[in-house]
Amino acid sequence: MNNIVVGITGASGSIYGLRLVEELLRAQKQVCLLLTAAGRQVLAFETGLQLADQAEDCLAQLRGHFGVEKSLTHYALNDFFAPIASGSSAPQAVVICPCSMGTAGRIAAGLSDNLLERVADVALKEQRKLLLVPRNPLQSDSPGEPAAVVKGRGTDSAGDAGLLSKTAIG
Repeated sequence: MNNIVVGITGASGSIYGLRLVEELLRAQKQVCLLLTAAGRQVLAFETGLQLADQAEDCLAQLRGHFGVEKSLTHYALNDFFAPIASGSSAPQAVVICPCSMGTAGRIAAGLSDNLLERVADVALKEQRKLLLVPRNPLQSDSPGEPAAVVKGRGTDSAGDAGLLSKTAIG
């Protein structure tokens, strides 16, 4: 199974998420891209990529942006009936890139108020790979202890601040 979910949240560094999707598609992986509302806003600000609010329209835009058809999927964050929300259709891996501290904290607490958090919860439950890529490294003294999500259950990886500026992404 080569199904990988990539989530983009409202943390700075949305270019990481886009580049990751680009490389996964190039490697012929099946990718599902999920975006939070804040993630869409930051993505638009940092990259100029304005995405539609409706899932079907957003999917068409994303497929056009990446130049692919069936290898890329997208669901609305309130679509808890999406196949990826079920353990029986759990993705091979979930990468949240960039991952806001709010999202990391909700995942660590086992809360799943949207599809992205639900998919992360499913990945943990099904013992699939979960990678959180915060703007800065997770630290054990962070409020709410979001590093708890990575202790023995997932992985964190800090982003490179050099890619966070608008000038760095052209």
